[in-house]
Amino acid sequence: KLSCSARCDTTLATGLLGVWLSCSALPAIADERLLAIAQLRRTAVFSGAELDEDFDAKLHQLPSSTQLNAKLFYHLNNAWRASISIDNWNNDIVLPQSGLPGQGRTLRVGLAYSGF
Repeated sequence: KLSCSARCDTTLATGLLGVWLSCSALPAIADERLLAIAQLRRTAVFSGAELDEDFDAKLHQLPSSTQLNAKLFYHLNNAWRASISIDNWNNDIVLPQSGLPGQGRTLRVGLAYSGF
């Protein structure tokens, strides 16, 4: 089974470093059940060019970016679930604010218990 969804946002926000405009953000999610006990979630998040104000009150245009992510869930039994994920596996440079790049490629491994 494969299910997909997408959403588009335009935001204007203020923060400690000033005002920034997110021209476009488009996340897309695809969930796929591989086996009765395994699920794969793939996401792609496109962020359009943004304007950001630095400490000198100058506006800078930040470049757009696309992050590709993947997460595999494996249900060990009714109580335990293992997961492995790779965020930003295409290693795109993400600049949410001037001078503050987002994380590069990130690998996560998890084990969750829900038997309480």
